[in-house]
Amino acid sequence: MNSTLPYNHIKNDLVLIGAGHANLKVLKTLAMSPPSGTRITLITDVMQTPYSGMMHGYIAGHFMQNETHIDVNRLCKKLNVRILHSSVTGIDPKKQMIFCDNRPPVSYDYLSINCGSVQNNDTIPGAAEYALSVRPLQIKNCRGIFHLVIAGGGPTGVEMSIALRAKINYAMRDMNLIPDTVKVFLCIPDAHVLPGMSKKAVETIEAYIREHRITILNNSRLTAVEKDYVYMTDRKQIAADAVVLATGSGAPEWIVNTDLDTDKNGFICVKKTLQTLKYDNIFAGGDIVSIQGEKTDKSGVYAVRMADSIIYNIHAVISKRACKSYIPQKKAMYILGMEKDFGVLVRGNLAFSAPWVKKLKDYIDRKYVKSFSYPALKDIKLKRTPEDSMMRCGGCGGKVGKALLSDMLCNIKSAAHPDIMLGLNDYSDTACIQVAPDKYLYQSVDFFRELTDDLYLFGKITALHCLNDIYASGATPHSALAVMEYLTAGKNQPA
Repeated sequence: MNSTLPYNHIKNDLVLIGAGHANLKVLKTLAMSPPSGTRITLITDVMQTPYSGMMHGYIAGHFMQNETHIDVNRLCKKLNVRILHSSVTGIDPKKQMIFCDNRPPVSYDYLSINCGSVQNNDTIPGAAEYALSVRPLQIKNCRGIFHLVIAGGGPTGVEMSIALRAKINYAMRDMNLIPDTVKVFLCIPDAHVLPGMSKKAVETIEAYIREHRITILNNSRLTAVEKDYVYMTDRKQIAADAVVLATGSGAPEWIVNTDLDTDKNGFICVKKTLQTLKYDNIFAGGDIVSIQGEKTDKSGVYAVRMADSIIYNIHAVISKRACKSYIPQKKAMYILGMEKDFGVLVRGNLAFSAPWVKKLKDYIDRKYVKSFSYPALKDIKLKRTPEDSMMRCGGCGGKVGKALLSDMLCNIKSAAHPDIMLGLNDYSDTACIQVAPDKYLYQSVDFFRELTDDLYLFGKITALHCLNDIYASGATPHSALAVMEYLTAGKNQPA
């Protein structure tokens, strides 16, 4: 279970862009049984990735962050996967290079993209400026009635309306406000919520929404958002102190600017093997794909299943075998968490609403997050050896101690020179030589033991660590001499 290989053993670089549901499973499975000579790298802009199925419960205050977020950094360290904390800005499929924010390009042999979709605010005038991302709502400074508008009639919009209503109820209770102080509206573009689901499921959920004092505005598609109002297709305007969009998603801008084939919404077009149309060494899964001949919801239910196909086909491509097609399930099971102790299960024409449904959902969700979670080091009882009590850091702790250093240097006779201001006998981290009547040259020799497999980040840390001796002496850095080991065997492109 070691995919961080010595450079002279690396035959292929498999890079995963994004820590979405599909890529997380691909990462864990391949890290535990990697293709021979394959180094695995994850590029992600978030180190704590949220599990979408529990976000409404997190917003409502039913779960803590550590219960709903996966510590991607700890996961990668546990699995010996190289992790690069950065945002991707583009890829060049022909040169097999990935361009990132604030770091050099990253090369790859095989690529898996699962960066997730983004909220598309460009289609609604004013949404980018006035609509909210999901964040804590501030209602304590509101005078009179606070109007909250949630746009979107899919599962996300439904769960978000219930979650925000619950959060508002807690806030009003703490501030001793009456329930009618806050009005919540759910604007849906169709006649009913959850289009495509069974009539029984829709009736059950709509009744539940109304019981929680949420007004459903059907056939109401948002056309514009202003500071205090929203405009809809069937009404001139309604008051809106806060607007939360749970509408259609789009693709990140950087994907549209690549050589990859995309559909009209910017999603990556892939074959049934989840390979891109022009590049068989690039896979994609999750919300970001548009599969030829298939129509699937943008849901984590499908993303997790896609991972199995990507895993098999990556092995197949590397070993030059035939790939298999991904076949989406015809009937997916949806469980909506309506409240802390109540949920609705929908599969085909069947619908169940009961407390046991929410317990089932919590069990499935917690099990999923736990499968990618590892306890913190402080939570593990370690069997310590005598040397564990010694300092083990990669900087000063990696050097020899004072007694050994004194024994090594005691026989060195330094020649006295009037220009040497600080020398061997001054016990300073820097040497100081006077090079002119008003100029002094401070010199320091330092090193850092490798502490991360992100060599670019490691280089930045090392440079800052070494510069600290110069800054501590009150001097201004002028130049640096870097000594590095150059490996000629295998792939010699460390980052």
